[in-house]
This record gives sequence, C-alpha cells and structure tokens, in this order.
Amino acid sequence: MRGDDEAWGYNLGVIYQPVPETTLGLTYRSKVDFNLEGGFTASSPVLDQLGVGTVTDTAALDLTTPETVNFSLTQQMTDNLKLMFGASWARWSQFDQILVTGSDRPLITDEQQNYSNAWAFSTGGEYQLTPQLALRAGVALDFTPTQDSTRSVRIPSDDRRIFSIGAGWSPTPDLTLDVAYSYLTERSTQVNQTKTDDLLGTGPITSNYSADYKNEAHGFGAQLTYRF
Repeated sequence: MRGDDEAWGYNLGVIYQPVPETTLGLTYRSKVDFNLEGGFTASSPVLDQLGVGTVTDTAALDLTTPETVNFSLTQQMTDNLKLMFGASWARWSQFDQILVTGSDRPLITDEQQNYSNAWAFSTGGEYQLTPQLALRAGVALDFTPTQDSTRSVRIPSDDRRIFSIGAGWSPTPDLTLDVAYSYLTERSTQVNQTKTDDLLGTGPITSNYSADYKNEAHGFGAQLTYRF
C-alpha cells in the first residue's frame, strides 16, 4: 500500500536552571492523527493459481503517532566535564491495529498490534579536552512497545541498546564541526504472526508466519555550525 496525508501536531517545552551548574528540561509532543489514502496492489503465486493475477484497489488507513514526554538533566560536574541524563515516555497503547480498507472490499488487511506504552532512558557525558576539542560518549536503552504475542514482521523489533561516541571541534570561535557514530543492537526476537486478508472480496483468508530476527544498525552523523 502507498498513501500520503498531512496532519498537524504541536510541541511544548520548558527549561529550568535552579543553579548555574544544573539544567532541567521537560518537553511534550502531541499525538498526530493521519488518514492515509492511496493505492493497494497485491500479487502472489496463490493468486496466479486462482486465475486472479494482480489485485489492485484504492486503500485507506487511519494511523495515530503517539504523544511523547521527554525529561532531561544536564549537570556541569567540573569546568571540563558535563554529564547528561534523559528519559522518554511514549503512549504507544493507542496503536492497537493496522486496518486497511478499500472501495471494492471492506477489508484488505487487519493486523492486531496491541502496543503498550514504552520508556527509553539515556545517559552520556562530554569532556572538554582542549578549548577547541570536546569528546562525547553515551548509551541508551529503548524498550519496545511490541508484545510477544502480536509482534509483526512489519516492525520485528525488541528492546534496543544504543552506544554512541562523538567529538566536536571548533577551529575558530565561530565554526564547529560535530561528528558521531552510533551502534544499535536489539535483543533477538521471534515473530509468530497470524494475518487476515480479504484480497478477493469473497471472505477473509488467514495465514500464519514464523521467523527469528536479530537486528543491528550502524549510524554516522556530521554537522557543521557557523555562528554569525
């Protein structure tokens, strides 16, 4: 399925500095409701054997991205050392299913998700090695909102651990180059999925799928900042 939509959301935030060495932050990002409308195409050897061939239809999917709350703490330990801590909560519990409908058939696909609310925690530090060079490192733990019984091949993820290192170089007071590398690893997980489709419009067809997954990712980033 391919579709598009535009929707509005909002962000709220506050920063509080009780003492010069301590900074607290709190942000809220609202949920966003999307109504995706587009086209649907399906083909498989089974459909070919039934003499149906490729199935096409218009398609619609209602999707809500969750609201999130983020808390951060930055503590200046010494003139050269700064420590940071963050916690994030996402209300994934409202994402309960992927229901795609079409104009020629009331049900194209129905996948139960039953997500739960999830937390993520991170901590890190920055050390000012020289006036021009800052070194950074951090680690994050991101708990999955998926349930073992309803985990889908669309998002076969489990709890994540993210390790990051980076540096910031300021050759002049007006120019800073930041670079970073992150390694993400997920706990091994198993998907046992039951899927219901009505591609032919003659009644639901249920299929089963099982697989083991182990996800890893490497990320690189760079940013150049010039101050006027």
